[in-house]
Amino acid sequence: MLKVALPAVRLIAMDDRLQQATPATAQVIAMTSVQSLAVRESRGRMIEQFLQARSLSENTQRNYRRQLEAFCNWVGKDWNAMSMSDVTAYKGYLEGRQLKVSSIAASVTAIKSFFTWMKKVGAIAQSPADGVSIPTIPEGEAKHLEQHQIDALFEALKGRGNTEARDTAIVFLWFKSGLRPEEVSLLNVEDYNDVEVVIRNGKHQSSGLVPVDEQTHVVLVEYLSQRWMEAQGELKGEDPIFVSYSHRNYGDRLGYEGIYKMFKQVVQAAGLPDIHPHRGRHTFISGLVSGKVDAYLGMALTRQKSVKAYKVYSEAVRYEAARAAFFESRGIQERKPVSLKQMLERGY
Repeated sequence: MLKVALPAVRLIAMDDRLQQATPATAQVIAMTSVQSLAVRESRGRMIEQFLQARSLSENTQRNYRRQLEAFCNWVGKDWNAMSMSDVTAYKGYLEGRQLKVSSIAASVTAIKSFFTWMKKVGAIAQSPADGVSIPTIPEGEAKHLEQHQIDALFEALKGRGNTEARDTAIVFLWFKSGLRPEEVSLLNVEDYNDVEVVIRNGKHQSSGLVPVDEQTHVVLVEYLSQRWMEAQGELKGEDPIFVSYSHRNYGDRLGYEGIYKMFKQVVQAAGLPDIHPHRGRHTFISGLVSGKVDAYLGMALTRQKSVKAYKVYSEAVRYEAARAAFFESRGIQERKPVSLKQMLERGY
């Protein structure tokens, strides 16, 4: 187990008292400032170690770094002195700023993930964020997952034993190909041809072909190789791709209930609020919209026959893309929504 030594230094903020202090007091404040700098540098190193130890996208690393630095600066304490009340107070501070629920959830997710890692490597005995809940994003605000949530799910898939390859392939098919949970359950070995997945019994007769990206192809082949070895080379085309590994149903087709139970475990391991597997499809379609894929091509990829139904999936991201296009057409930098106080403080 990695042991990380942290200086037990109490951080005291430096303010205008330095100008009003006696020489002796000023010396104490100056010494404290040096100690504070050491603590900040130690925090920075710890945050970088955390980011290097995780398989996160560049964008998520950047967001995690910004969120963790903001939290540390606001709390102003040494790691070992932080408590659950500090994390709760910071969450309340973010809520008081009237940020979007998704923004607050992203910050709390980063903090919980960081402290969980610190506990794992032996840097702290207990995580002060264990008892702090991640805000649930209202369905009306967004049905797709943010990138930091997707990264957390993919990270939580690691280390799941003999089901890791299976579970990873399932989640990738949801989030990277837009399959419905029940469609994944019904897939047979013959339904993947190295390029696309054949959906034979889709919802509302939405059968068809779904191409897969390179990452999904890799994890699918990895799991099919595992299935081939488990079947001792006697895998047939009509055999299910995804099977159960429970003692009671070993080798049987993995049903919807089994898939849902698996995903619930992954969600909990990722430290996320309760998420339905269908959110993977929402996320996939949102990615098509933000990637400026033509709506009718997107409908073909997702086997949606109704334009209205397709818009329901992509409404939130569609507006964000439209807003960005509006500012781009005017040749000006896109602004982000802020509170009245922030607006007035910023000025024109």
